[in-house]
Amino acid sequence: MFSSLKSVVELRIADIKHFHGVVITLSQIASCISDGLTSRDITTLARIMKFLVHRKVFTVHHSSNDGDPLYDLTHSSRWLLHDTKQTLAPMVLMESHPSLMAP
Repeated sequence: MFSSLKSVVELRIADIKHFHGVVITLSQIASCISDGLTSRDITTLARIMKFLVHRKVFTVHHSSNDGDPLYDLTHSSRWLLHDTKQTLAPMVLMESHPSLMAP
């Protein structure tokens, strides 16, 4: 689970959703990520989001016009926002640093 959280923090997915203001589709999230994701990356992102929905880090609604799931923040995912006074994003990055994960 920690590597999934690390990916979400590094890609700023919670921030993307927060600044978007309303529920957001996976393709909208992918279009906001500056690295330019390939279809394989989007498939991996979909798996990560599905896992984090299952762990109640994000919520999902299935009511978009084109059938794509719509993602929203939960109380837990608000802790992953970067530009807030109370954030756990730096701690997630620190705890998932390779030097701490190797032992």
